[in-house]
Amino acid sequence: FFSIMSTNTSESGSRNSVIPTTPLPKKQLFILALITLSEPIDLVFLFPFVYFMVENFGVTSNPDQIGLYVGILSSSFPAAQFLTSLLWGYLSDRFGRKPILLFGVFGSGMAMVVFGFSTSYWMALSFRILSGLLNGNMGVAKSIVGEITDDTNRAAGFSVIGFVTGLGFIIGPMIGGFLADPALHYPDLCGNSSFFIRFPYALPCIVTGFFSIVGSSFGLFMLEESLPRLKYKNNPEMKLELGTQATAPPTSKVLRTLLSPIVISSVLTYGLISFGTIMLDEAFAIWTVEDADDNGLQFSSSQVGIVLTFGGFVLLFVQMFIYPALSKRFGAVSIYRISMLLSAPIFVCYPLLSFIISEGKDNALEHQILLWSLLLLIVSVRTALEVTSFTASIIIISNCVTSKYLGSVNGFGQMVASGFRSLGPFLAGSIWSWSLANGKTFPFNHFFVFIVAAAICFVGFVLGVFLPKQLNRPKQTPLGDLSLLDDSKNNSVSSYENALYHDDVNTSVQSFSSLLFSNDNPPADSNSSVTSFSSMGLMSH
Repeated sequence: FFSIMSTNTSESGSRNSVIPTTPLPKKQLFILALITLSEPIDLVFLFPFVYFMVENFGVTSNPDQIGLYVGILSSSFPAAQFLTSLLWGYLSDRFGRKPILLFGVFGSGMAMVVFGFSTSYWMALSFRILSGLLNGNMGVAKSIVGEITDDTNRAAGFSVIGFVTGLGFIIGPMIGGFLADPALHYPDLCGNSSFFIRFPYALPCIVTGFFSIVGSSFGLFMLEESLPRLKYKNNPEMKLELGTQATAPPTSKVLRTLLSPIVISSVLTYGLISFGTIMLDEAFAIWTVEDADDNGLQFSSSQVGIVLTFGGFVLLFVQMFIYPALSKRFGAVSIYRISMLLSAPIFVCYPLLSFIISEGKDNALEHQILLWSLLLLIVSVRTALEVTSFTASIIIISNCVTSKYLGSVNGFGQMVASGFRSLGPFLAGSIWSWSLANGKTFPFNHFFVFIVAAAICFVGFVLGVFLPKQLNRPKQTPLGDLSLLDDSKNNSVSSYENALYHDDVNTSVQSFSSLLFSNDNPPADSNSSVTSFSSMGLMSH
């Protein structure tokens, strides 16, 4: 994988000008991959069994309300992240990336282990919240990637995060789907185990915690600090070269940077795709296990795990073979636009499969073959679009500031995404329960939650229309740092914003087609080179 990623080239605006990529720091990226592998596993491992877990707790006697409590439990983790992600990013700018990352991985993992021993809904909710409060991992990890790569290999570096996420999306559902309630599913091995009868969901949580322990242990001894101010603190020459980057920015400047239009716009790209996909994931987790009478697919936890695992393999395939071809033609901004626009109709295709179940009672085998064929096709397309949109948004955020503000901006992005992710499952669960109870017809039946998720993706596309093409490449000066503007040369902040947005707004007015498909890479000049994002990365939820 590293060999494939490191042999790509970076193209400038001229197709005849090819700049070799800087070799990737393979050792550090490998260690970072081990550390962050637990993040996507933590996110998805409970989806195959969370419905049954809540049902076993007996928190409600009304089956139609189970989806609501599932949504609350699922949303508690990102809701807690919303409260602390910006803090962890800010602390990583102050005290270094390594200690904050390792603390988050280990602490969050241990909280998830205890989560598996929950004997009540409220105990499970408490430890899920604790795990989220301690977790600022992905924002810090993305900051590290941004600091150990340069213009020519940054997209390839972020593709490692995507590779790990895809691997986690494969491993996580397998852990949750095949290890949950072993006394029930493997009676010959565990049927007489009083431990697994009392704690049916402890085993997948223990295995998930193992990944956190392994990752943090490797990181403790092998991960190097990447924050330039600390990395070169004993090197006077490098400190001189870093200039203002060698000192931590004042809190006032950090706040001004975070509230600048370019940073807010960039962060919203990540937030909206997170919102839409987490709503779809939550709706999918409920819809697949619901009874056919309620327009569900009546899947078991193992069947849900199979579908999610298949999606993980698709993610890896798209990352390694499809995205590199697309990236040679489109910049990150155009890829984000296209992916968000196409995601909307794909989301609405899911509930159409319910008609196969309702019509397939007389010829079950043929209808099951048709159901699985169409479901896996939809999952494949949806996963491909999710990969490309997440990758583009991650690169866009990393390109809007330099290392001095990178931890805070990535923390801000994680905070916004976590806020949407906390709202998404609760909203999806509430809409699903409402749609079952209201007795209304289309579009307010089981389609409604999928339509809402699709609408969010379309809003993300509209935002992408106005993103400036400067976000297609890393910046040597932070776009969001308004304090760098010289008022004698720039009449106002509005002139700065106009300079950023003017070209793309004109483009969008000229032609809808060119807005979507034109190459947003700016022309080459003697002072710049442009990355041709030839690889992809994906952030876990």
